[in-house]
Amino acid sequence: SDVSVSDVTTYAVGGTARQWVNVRSGPSTTAPSVGSLSGGQTVSILCQEVGTNVNGPGGATTLWDRMSGGRYVSHSYVKDVVGEPVKCDEIPVTATARQWVNVRSGPSTTAPPVGNLSASQVVQILCQEVGTTVAGPGGSTTLWDRIGEGRYVSHSYVTNVLSTPTKCNS
Repeated sequence: SDVSVSDVTTYAVGGTARQWVNVRSGPSTTAPSVGSLSGGQTVSILCQEVGTNVNGPGGATTLWDRMSGGRYVSHSYVKDVVGEPVKCDEIPVTATARQWVNVRSGPSTTAPPVGNLSASQVVQILCQEVGTTVAGPGGSTTLWDRIGEGRYVSHSYVTNVLSTPTKCNS
């Protein structure tokens, strides 16, 4: 679930690499290396997620720092972090309504409507869950986007989704 840079630049925090370290394609020591950081190099942390345990210069941790381009470094190799990195699964994803659509109280066509979206209205998807099948303008899907507390819209009615939303309650 790669998060686009535009979604997360407001959440990014800075840090510094403690020493030379591999940069990985995922939050795991077995993920392919996609580069490296040098000691003292500035790191821009978009968000953090849990991965394999690393016992590095900063101590043992399962936290991995996601940088731009889906690149990861173990948090054990990062120091002097300015601010608190957000969890990657807490960043909303921006999308646009394809046309006018009901917003429902649950991920179902039988859930009572609690509002609507207008065509081309920009919306923040907090997470996705499986619900009733909807055959809408974006095709048939069981995915529903949670856009607020008790506010859902079928994923078939949104477009221009800037990255992959996380699953709700993951």
